[in-house]
Amino acid sequence: MIDNHFIYKDCFFTIEHTVSYDIPGYLILFFNQHVPLIYQGVEALSKLGPLLALSTQSIQEVIKPQKVYCLLFGEKNENPHFHLFPRTKELKQEYESLFGIRPDGVVSGPDLFSWITKSKQGVNAQAMAISRELQKALYSYSMNKEDC
Repeated sequence: MIDNHFIYKDCFFTIEHTVSYDIPGYLILFFNQHVPLIYQGVEALSKLGPLLALSTQSIQEVIKPQKVYCLLFGEKNENPHFHLFPRTKELKQEYESLFGIRPDGVVSGPDLFSWITKSKQGVNAQAMAISRELQKALYSYSMNKEDC
């Protein structure tokens, strides 16, 4: 479904800005074919890496985070999908103000993600504008969609 949070679609993938978490630039990449990862096919899988890299590059360009985390899920319906969420300086500071700074200074990505899913629910007020910026950035890269 194409709506205000739509970022990209080709014959294998759809990318949307999440409406579940209040994190600007948090994208979800879905396979269009709703089957387990092992059955996605060589052609789709060969395009996955470049699309993940271009999506991450778009997030870095628009959001300018310190890190972009990439997580693979498929628990509820076995349809694999990737969460790409940016960790900004502000998000890190908010997290550390609640949980403290680890002795090694490193943020635990899994702990941060767990906190986000419990406490950052809802749509970010900037999500629609950010979605448009991310869409422009992603489409500005040379991606050949004629292979479908």
